[in-house]
Amino acid sequence: MSVKMKCPHCEAKAVARALDEISNTVSEIIFQCDDPYCGHTFVARLEVMRTTTPPKKEKAVSGIPLSPKSKHGRAELNRSKLAEAKVAD
Repeated sequence: MSVKMKCPHCEAKAVARALDEISNTVSEIIFQCDDPYCGHTFVARLEVMRTTTPPKKEKAVSGIPLSPKSKHGRAELNRSKLAEAKVAD
C-alpha cells in the first residue's frame, strides 16, 4: 500500500517518498507533489493516538491509551470508575 494525500499547495496527488521514525508511536513522512509544475515537498506527521483493540501479545506498557469509543475502552473506564467508587467509600 502506498501512502498518498493531497498537496496542501495545489491539491494534486502527493506521494510519500520517505519515512523517518521519530519514536515507536510517531513518524514523519516526506511527501512530494506529483504535479511537475508544483513539485511541492512537505513533511506530515503520523502518530498513534489510541488503541481500539488491545494487542494479543504481551509486551511492556506502550503508553497508548485505550479509545473510550471501543468496547475494551468502555470496559476499562467502567472498571476504573468502580475502583474509584470503592476507594471513596
